[in-house]
Amino acid sequence: METSLGDMLKEKKSMSFIFSFDIIYQIAKGMCYLHDMQIAHRDLKPENILVNIIKDKVLNNVVQHTTIKLIDFGMSKVNVGRHPKVSENNNAYGSIQYMAPEALRNTFESTKMCLYEADVFSFAMVCSKILSKKDPFDGVFLKRDILERIQKGKRP
Repeated sequence: METSLGDMLKEKKSMSFIFSFDIIYQIAKGMCYLHDMQIAHRDLKPENILVNIIKDKVLNNVVQHTTIKLIDFGMSKVNVGRHPKVSENNNAYGSIQYMAPEALRNTFESTKMCLYEADVFSFAMVCSKILSKKDPFDGVFLKRDILERIQKGKRP
């Protein structure tokens, strides 16, 4: 069975810690590989993570194998080096709920740069969603509101 992590989180009321950790670990490995290849994903969110679960019967026991695939590289940037711009026209890329503060600020301050760390922030927001089952910055959907919360030191 293959589904997006976003759909899985909507459907499942709870996931075991071991299962959650396995998903988080595989996402981290995928992000490390991308960054080693100098690729910034720039839109990491549960909807862009496929979860493939295969159940096998081995010696009368059901064994579950989970594989993660990162998808939707439409906003990714290849060969970014250490200083990729968020965009050439000062528009932020990504989904607001999972976007790094520096990527959000870029729409207002065009000199700001967005490094690989923006992907790390998005990864942290995905981890938060997996472990808490709540959206990061729950109920806040406007860039200015999220920036205001961050500047005041409020956390997701």
